[in-house]
Amino acid sequence: MIGVWNDSVGYLQCFIRLTTRKYAESFVKSGQIFFNTPEAWVKRANEPGGRGDLLEGVLGICPITRIEDSVKMREYFEKYTEVYSNTIDQSLIFRSSRNMHLPSLCFYMFQFSQFSNQENWESGSIHELNIPGQYFKDFAENKTKEEIEKMAEPERPSIIIINNAHNFLERVENYLLGIGVKKDEIVFSNVKYVDKNMGRCAGCIDYHVPMELYYKDISYSQQQEARIVINTDNQTVLEILKNPVNIGSLEDISDKYDEYLPHGLSVQISAN
Repeated sequence: MIGVWNDSVGYLQCFIRLTTRKYAESFVKSGQIFFNTPEAWVKRANEPGGRGDLLEGVLGICPITRIEDSVKMREYFEKYTEVYSNTIDQSLIFRSSRNMHLPSLCFYMFQFSQFSNQENWESGSIHELNIPGQYFKDFAENKTKEEIEKMAEPERPSIIIINNAHNFLERVENYLLGIGVKKDEIVFSNVKYVDKNMGRCAGCIDYHVPMELYYKDISYSQQQEARIVINTDNQTVLEILKNPVNIGSLEDISDKYDEYLPHGLSVQISAN
């Protein structure tokens, strides 16, 4: 696995994943994982109440009124045959048709830099992190608790806590290697949040496949996301990962909580 993000970033051995209760059960008991694609997240953003990202996987963006910048951007990307352009809200955007279909898996990742009391990490010191309620509401399409309670039980939100991140990543990697993915095709990194405001910005992300998938608009920064992207052209692998896969029970390293937290979550840790 290529770790573009690495231990020097400083992170807690814990991931959060939000899903529905029916999928949370199968995730914990059998390690059932569904790799989605950036293309699917864009489509979801166009649905009523959709929680996807309209600017997912954007390599370059420029208001169409900035003619000179638009021309430069076209010239920059024209050498990449798989890069296409279209317009959204009066802005010209560029994406890679190949990368938009790469299997991807997302989590909330705790980083030590997010916690309070940064100046004191002595043994016994207490540090707190508040995960905003919007993180949980994004997944539930901004529903109220009352609206959630009216939903069918299996469709209600659930929170999965993976309490051994390294071990989980190893299990995912071992499964992927077993179906023919090469080790250097498994990319894991934390997401960087940048301003993609279509009315202001004109800029490109350096074309290092598939790193544009690790940039999201700053409006999503509450998600503190980390991603696994399978950077492969192996059609057999891509077909397998179109459907849920089971990597084996995760009951020893994960727990599920059938809760909806629209007001957020406070996490405390003690240094040792």
